Amino acid sequence: FQGGSSGGNMMGSAATVLEVLFVPLILFFGGLFALANPNERLLTPMLRVVPHGLRLAWYRIFQLLGERLIGWAKGTGMAMVGVGLLSTAALLIIGVPNAIALGMFNGLVEFIPLFGPWVGGLTAVLIAFLDDPQKALFTAIAALAIQQIEANLITPWAMSRNAEVHPFVTLFGLVLFGSLFGFLGILLAI
Repeated sequence: FQGGSSGGNMMGSAATVLEVLFVPLILFFGGLFALANPNERLLTPMLRVVPHGLRLAWYRIFQLLGERLIGWAKGTGMAMVGVGLLSTAALLIIGVPNAIALGMFNGLVEFIPLFGPWVGGLTAVLIAFLDDPQKALFTAIAALAIQQIEANLITPWAMSRNAEVHPFVTLFGLVLFGSLFGFLGILLAI
């Protein structure tokens, strides 16, 4: 039963990969939802440290922050779906092996500002290169085109519609928080 053991190991490896990809995403977006949907049990202890006269103003700040976080999560989700669909379609047309999985991966890593599209694109190019160098060239061109569509159309549209954040503010926030806090600052800049 060597083949059965190998298949079991492969399924275990696939489950581990899915855990590594999805559990942090679920925790990240769950944490954002908790922050974006403040309730009295969460805010009351926090507001006790604020002087009594400023509590209403701070409560309103948390409400506005929550609205923006929900908008950011919706906009990011829309960008993730858009990139995932475009990547899957392009990779299927090119004939890259595991095109659907690679397209989903490209969509998942889209939430990582600046680096996510590069990680997804380079992964697809590498897989395509292992199959056929010519497919790798077409995959690289498709990845660059999708990245331009994402950066110039999908994300600005999604963020302006959902988070009501101007693209300049987004770019400024990424640069400022990235320089101050590194990679974590880039992730949380918006």
